[in-house]
Amino acid sequence: MKKFLLIIYFFTCGSIVLINTISAHTPGHPVTWNIKPVTMQLFARESDDSADVIFSGSVNSKGYDSIYVELYRDGIYLLRKSQSLFFNDTIADFYITHRIKAELNEYSTKTYLNSGSTTVLIDFADSLVAGDTYLILGQSNAQTADTNVSFSSEYCRTFGVQTANTNWNSYSKKDTLWARSSAKYNGYNPLSQQQPRNVCVWGMWLQKNILDSCSIPTCIINGAVHSSGISLHQRKNSNPTDSSSIYGKTLYRVQKSGLASEIKSIFWYQGESDVVSPAYLSYANKFDSLYHSWKTDYPGVDKIFVMQVRPLACNGTSAFAQELRETQRKFQSTYPDVQMISTAGIGGYFLGAPSSNCHYHYKGYQQLADILFKRIGPLYYGSTDTLSLKPPDIRKAIFTDTSRSKIAVLFDCSAPAAVPADSLGNSIKNYFYLNKVPGFSSGMITSVSLSGDTLFLNLRSSTSATFVSYIPDMYASNGSTIYNGPWIRNASGLAALTFDEVPINDPDTVSVNINIKTIIEGMYLTSPGQLSRADSLTAYIRQTSFPYEIVDSAKSLIDSVSLTGQFRFFNTGAGYYYLSLKHLNALETWSKDSGIIISGNGSVYDYDFTISDAQAYGKNLSVVGERFCIYSGDVDQSGQIDLRDMILICNDSQSFIYENHIATDLNGDSFVNLNDIVICYNNVIQFIRVLSPCLSN
Repeated sequence: MKKFLLIIYFFTCGSIVLINTISAHTPGHPVTWNIKPVTMQLFARESDDSADVIFSGSVNSKGYDSIYVELYRDGIYLLRKSQSLFFNDTIADFYITHRIKAELNEYSTKTYLNSGSTTVLIDFADSLVAGDTYLILGQSNAQTADTNVSFSSEYCRTFGVQTANTNWNSYSKKDTLWARSSAKYNGYNPLSQQQPRNVCVWGMWLQKNILDSCSIPTCIINGAVHSSGISLHQRKNSNPTDSSSIYGKTLYRVQKSGLASEIKSIFWYQGESDVVSPAYLSYANKFDSLYHSWKTDYPGVDKIFVMQVRPLACNGTSAFAQELRETQRKFQSTYPDVQMISTAGIGGYFLGAPSSNCHYHYKGYQQLADILFKRIGPLYYGSTDTLSLKPPDIRKAIFTDTSRSKIAVLFDCSAPAAVPADSLGNSIKNYFYLNKVPGFSSGMITSVSLSGDTLFLNLRSSTSATFVSYIPDMYASNGSTIYNGPWIRNASGLAALTFDEVPINDPDTVSVNINIKTIIEGMYLTSPGQLSRADSLTAYIRQTSFPYEIVDSAKSLIDSVSLTGQFRFFNTGAGYYYLSLKHLNALETWSKDSGIIISGNGSVYDYDFTISDAQAYGKNLSVVGERFCIYSGDVDQSGQIDLRDMILICNDSQSFIYENHIATDLNGDSFVNLNDIVICYNNVIQFIRVLSPCLSN
């Protein structure tokens, strides 16, 4: 027979009796609980940065008249909530809630039954917090821990345990306690260092980033299993919480934590075991099944982040890694809530024998955690750092003209920042493949250049290739070293997603061609009605609704005689758009207020800014002679022509600058002098600035 711990406190108003809470569900106990907090529990943060702690059950003894719960923060009493008990026969139901904040403070609760002057303490829960929960799934790169990781915090938690043999064993359904997260041991081998609270290195550092930057407690539940193919992660529909299955072990833990509907994001890092035949062929179908299982069992999930595996050798082979990575790349265009993470270009992974090249050193995993934290920051923590959050992802590939000697590779999500310099004895031009033939074998790709969101593959001659790929299965050109760069990266340093066998389209079927006629004010010679020189200009196609995002861009040369440039756009479908122009030292100018209509690919349009000021948004054109021109003088491209531009021109004038295509040379004669100052001054005193719908919202 179990004994109760009895402690009597004497107060002037009566006595308090403590009933050992371990016995709260034993026969004869006065309370039957439906819901109550347990020590170390994390509650899901809601939109107001708070969470409800619920106390629900029934009292089965008529000797009590009320129940109340006291709330403490860091041991300091805050408030009490009480409920009178009304019995139906011998049962009185109760429901009490306390609201706790998502902050770096821990709460505790004490629950009492009251009978006249006697109060009985029936439950105590300590170290309660509100915060966010994430789920990490996959194979060893989602599971590996490291002895170098010493960080631990009471605000970084997990629930349940990773089983012996690193999650291969069946789950013991008694292992459902809350605890601090850990990632301190080498977690996929050996068993003697088993750490049941493992969340993996990058899971631990993701929690640390959220803690340090956002002061929000977190829970990560890690259900990864090393060396597991995607087939082993499938849901057993007849018994979803089967403790012998990978899926069931994780689902059981999440359900017991009370957070199955509160998971914010799932992180999926898996695929290394599926880069062989025939596994890679069924990967898309297996992921689709897994995706819909997640959506069923974790209905609150907002985003699913999928790590695209990098060139690697697990178990000595990656024969179909290109195909597997391409399958993964397409997930974010197939599923609206899936976003891809590029692991290519992350440093700090093991080099040496192919079989050792699966995993990172802990510094590499820390880098992955930083990438993930930057991605979830704007989603959940109010971060305004949204520059180049996503890795560049190929949108399409197009021959630029009918000679088929140059290929434009257009990127989505973010633009490449530069063509990378040669490194590690490799040149990026050699790692684009035409019809699976690598550049270093054929010599077909002579160079790579960049303009905006488009990489150009410049070819030695015409090609009959029909598709293009980027980055090898595993080895660099020497055939024995794992490929480790160079990489195409965006402005944030994220490597582009690799791609495989993307079709190369012919230009006439996918492009929109606009012949734009415009005059740059400072360069216009009224007699003979020409520009002082031909000059390049960039045209942007923008949406006509806020925030007027750029849909496409193209760069071309404005002919000095015809005043016209031919601009080819490869990513513009049918619809209404704005057209905006940018030049080295001219004011950005938008097309007419009503926008322009484009019917779709293969179409050709003419747009003439010179015939009327109504051709520009807000009639923002200068008149020179009888022609309408875009204003000159925005030297610093600030969006207005002002004193700062004047100073730049004056400084270069005093230095007797003579240089082709310098921004302070407004009239295009290669001299910076009084003529340029006068052009700028006339626009400064008119307070000329950009006019666009962006400034109206």
